[in-house]
Amino acid sequence: MIRQSPTRKRISHFAAAALCIASYCLLQSADAADPLGLYLGAAYGQAHIRAAPINAPTGFGSTVLLGGPDFTHSAYQIMLGMRPVSFLGAEVTYVDFGQHSWPSAQAGVLFKNGQVSQKGEGAFAVLYLPVPLITVYLKAGLSRITTDQTAEYEYFGVDNCAITPCRYLSLAHNSTTTGFAAGAGVQWNLGNWAFRGEYERFNAAGSNPSLISFGVIWALP
Repeated sequence: MIRQSPTRKRISHFAAAALCIASYCLLQSADAADPLGLYLGAAYGQAHIRAAPINAPTGFGSTVLLGGPDFTHSAYQIMLGMRPVSFLGAEVTYVDFGQHSWPSAQAGVLFKNGQVSQKGEGAFAVLYLPVPLITVYLKAGLSRITTDQTAEYEYFGVDNCAITPCRYLSLAHNSTTTGFAAGAGVQWNLGNWAFRGEYERFNAAGSNPSLISFGVIWALP
């Protein structure tokens, strides 16, 4: 049997102790950089408001397609989430895409004033990927988005209406869509705080509005 010298034994014990201390420090830093549990957050960004065209009455017993709006607008969202384990979590959000005016002209129709707004809620499962230095995550779930459209417009018919509008009409249309939603993002953790950038896409009003946002979350005590 080979016996180690006392000096070599002390070195081995010292190395083992140093390894244990280093492992403990790494685990502590991982926990500090990876706030598990309940968290609250908010984000601000730019939304892409989209909705399918809608049928509007002309006053002559027929309809004409109005829209569909396709604009960008500043937006915000608030989120409440839980991350019980390092790789999996859940999140509920409220998102407001903002409101945008959409005056424009199309064949047979002259818009005097039009507005569209989208807002709603979402519930997601969140998968955190094992990427070093930063946190990369994917999310998927369901959203419930309400789209409000209003318009005042003049309809030009085909008989003696080339110059003078035949009808001056208004339209108010509201729709709520429950559908699939998904997103992806990156997150930088700093103690009980984390900063994230995120892209989300929703199903609403016959189209797919989306949101790019930058936000902060705080792990609740």
